[in-house]
Amino acid sequence: MKRLAAAAILACCATAAGAETCAKDGPAEIKAVYDHWLAAYRAHDLDGTMAIFAYDVVFQFQGAPDARWADLKTSYAQEFASHPSGVWSPEFGAIEVSGDLAAAPSEWRLMDGAAVKAHNNSIDLFRRDAKCRWHIVRSLNYPLKDK
Repeated sequence: MKRLAAAAILACCATAAGAETCAKDGPAEIKAVYDHWLAAYRAHDLDGTMAIFAYDVVFQFQGAPDARWADLKTSYAQEFASHPSGVWSPEFGAIEVSGDLAAAPSEWRLMDGAAVKAHNNSIDLFRRDAKCRWHIVRSLNYPLKDK
């Protein structure tokens, strides 16, 4: 009985002290994270662009070596320094959220006016951190050819 009481007290203390209650908006939360990323990318805001990625992210693009957080930051910094044109336009499949994990399949086009500069499929796996923020921990990407 003492063990049961101790376990109950520990459980109460563990959840009461500083724990945040995360929103349960499901796919809308993930789309909001992408909206922030899209705005940061358009503004060439490096910190805002990197905020979507967990520090332990593994980013895979078919035909290229896996990239980690530092690799992505370097790549975006170089890209922004060249003042690129174009806007990413995503189309999302069914985003699935389960507890603190989410999977987001999507198709992305980098548009420059009416021209498609890049066209990719991706599946991003998100993990929610202790402060209820969603971050990509794994991103699987491959190029598509426009018809």
